[in-house]
Amino acid sequence: MKIFDENFITSFMDYTKNRKPNFENILKVLNNEVPDRFTLFEFFLNDEFYRILSGYESIPDNDTDLLRMKIKAFAEAGYDYCTTRASNFRFPSNANNHGKKSMSVDSGAVIFDRKSYEQYIWPEPEDFDTSRLETLKHELPEGMKFIIQGPNGVLENVMLLVGYEGLCYLMADDPELVEEIFNQVGTRLVRYYELALQYDSVGACISNDDWGFSTQTMLSVPDMRKYVFKWHKKIVDVIHSAGRPAILHSCGQLSDVYDDIIFDIKYDGKHSYEDKIMPVE
Repeated sequence: MKIFDENFITSFMDYTKNRKPNFENILKVLNNEVPDRFTLFEFFLNDEFYRILSGYESIPDNDTDLLRMKIKAFAEAGYDYCTTRASNFRFPSNANNHGKKSMSVDSGAVIFDRKSYEQYIWPEPEDFDTSRLETLKHELPEGMKFIIQGPNGVLENVMLLVGYEGLCYLMADDPELVEEIFNQVGTRLVRYYELALQYDSVGACISNDDWGFSTQTMLSVPDMRKYVFKWHKKIVDVIHSAGRPAILHSCGQLSDVYDDIIFDIKYDGKHSYEDKIMPVE
């Protein structure tokens, strides 16, 4: 089944072919300034879209060539940046249904109680290679930068390890264990971004962490503040200390926590916007 009309994509590429990347436009948007031209932003594209835009015959099976393809695709589509993960760092779980039309947020859980928590082997960001950010910086078109995304975010990774239902039970049964799990995840994500920000090819970072349903936040607002937001504040502080802007990607109804996002955590911009919740306009 064809997902995209390749003639449309070819026409779109003709429209953007004379458009040179200029990361300063993204910076102006994030600084509430008017960019020099219409400025596109999206978190990521579809693999088949990457392939068509880049002219590749197939999706590469190694990380370096995959990023090469993405760089070319983002440039061809008229973006001023390319999003990528800094390394293959992630929190191992039993989740194996990523990409299906429907998936349970409880399916990959590996921590159920203190015993399973103590048996879990926590990965360290330092053990994963970030050299792609240096190796491929000279292949970025002039004016383009990387925007680093996370291997999911604070809440998402805790839910991956514990399950959503499991998290709700643990918050009632053993809040101290919940605090410890969030600390384990949060400290490692902070370090992950610290390692990425050593490279001058990195122009900004996205902390990607879905926080809500279409009607409310995943946890109560007090619990979001207790467990989740303090780690996002640390992540943003690390990004800002390195002189880069911090972008939040979070789906869901977040109206009750916009003051936290803007004034306490101090994100510079937010993605995404959903028409039935809050249209971007």
